[in-house]
Amino acid sequence: MPLQVNIFLLLFGGLQGVLFTLFLVRKKLYRHGHIFLLLYFAVLLLQITLKVMSKAWLMHNWSQLYQLSYQLPFLYGPLIYLFVRKATGQQTFSITDTFHIIPLVAGFYLPGEVRLILQLTSLGIYHFLAWQHVPAQSWVRKFILASLLVGAAIALTIYFMYVYFPALN
Repeated sequence: MPLQVNIFLLLFGGLQGVLFTLFLVRKKLYRHGHIFLLLYFAVLLLQITLKVMSKAWLMHNWSQLYQLSYQLPFLYGPLIYLFVRKATGQQTFSITDTFHIIPLVAGFYLPGEVRLILQLTSLGIYHFLAWQHVPAQSWVRKFILASLLVGAAIALTIYFMYVYFPALN
């Protein structure tokens, strides 16, 4: 029974993400940096989808995608940072911004504990940098804080599931 509640909550959260993404696309809010916000929600939805799917089937048929599910928290920080930077008009996207995915790639080669520390460090640094770009009385600051808490919770949950329940991963 608890597993069914967990899946229901994940699917409910995913549905909210889909509806918010559709709202952003319909209102054409993706033009001013919101493309990074859309990518952020896409990564969250992919994370939810991969955690709801059958682990045995996923590991057997799409093992690379299964392994990627452990690395996705590396994208939360950079996407929030790029969203804030672009939305506030402080800097345009450049080819050097692609370097922000280096921790994602490096995470494939790191043991679980080191990967968790690097994920949490990355989340903290990127969210701190994003926080500095936003005016004090802005809804974006609340979103940055919520994103930090959600991203850290996801990274910790994935790690502890991997350590304590390896058969379920």
